[in-house]
Amino acid sequence: MRPRALIPLALAALGLPIAAPAASAQPSWNSGYGWWPGGYGSPPVTVQQGNWQCSVTAYGPTYGVKPGNWFMYYGGGTSCANGIGQKSLTVYVQTMGTMNGKPHWYTVFGTGLTTGPSSAVNVRLINTRQAYLGHEYRVVAVATLVLPNAYAGHPHATSTITVTAYSQGLAP
Repeated sequence: MRPRALIPLALAALGLPIAAPAASAQPSWNSGYGWWPGGYGSPPVTVQQGNWQCSVTAYGPTYGVKPGNWFMYYGGGTSCANGIGQKSLTVYVQTMGTMNGKPHWYTVFGTGLTTGPSSAVNVRLINTRQAYLGHEYRVVAVATLVLPNAYAGHPHATSTITVTAYSQGLAP
């Protein structure tokens, strides 16, 4: 028997889990994610900022149906460990099209939302708009974080960083 074939067998014998390749999350009907409403959509996408314990999350699009019309929720959130810094958040929707024969994401006019700066631990935005069948949408969440920078040698020095999360594209 080959040595590589023995590893999964040994792990199973010890009752240890065998790591499987991570699959991308598939859209489905869901009951929501905490403060986020339920509907048909993909799980939120979170991007961590490497040097600070901060993140930004793109929520949506999450689709629902009101009598005769599809609609979508979209939004985002940002936070930093211990609530440090000033956080601003901008969220907008993009739709898939083509440019010079290649796929291209276009920002949907009038979907932009911005809040902050805020020193709150969690900064969140949510909105709803009509969605059209046959159009693929994604959500972009951009956090601008102004954080203390002790390395600059001045007690009031700050660093400004931008972190962006893109949700999975999804059509209703």
